[in-house]
Amino acid sequence: MILVEQVSSVQIQKMIFGDSGYNGTLEARTPIWVGGDGASSAVVKIFTDFGHIRVRESSPGAQASEDISSVGGGILFAISDVASVDLDLAYPLNKTAGSRSGTLQIALQLRYLLNQCTLQRIAA
Repeated sequence: MILVEQVSSVQIQKMIFGDSGYNGTLEARTPIWVGGDGASSAVVKIFTDFGHIRVRESSPGAQASEDISSVGGGILFAISDVASVDLDLAYPLNKTAGSRSGTLQIALQLRYLLNQCTLQRIAA
């Protein structure tokens, strides 16, 4: 069984299941600000996500294949070498079971990278 999941940014936040399939993301980024320390920055991005899944032997009345796709953009703030905030907006291009086309999706991701030294200090 193949799972196609679009999650790299907002990417519809939808999962579809089947026997075979593919998915992908195309993303373009450009920095709009870099801090004096070199560790902090802001990046604007645009993206498109797509996926296709096929079921070899679908049950009667079920879809034999399904496509999902979205377009969107966002901004990524790197606060330091280990922390960032990512805000994305995506627009689904097609209606699928469990999602609605034309409904703007918003995702906010906060990231903090724990390295080996940080984990050792926490454990001590």
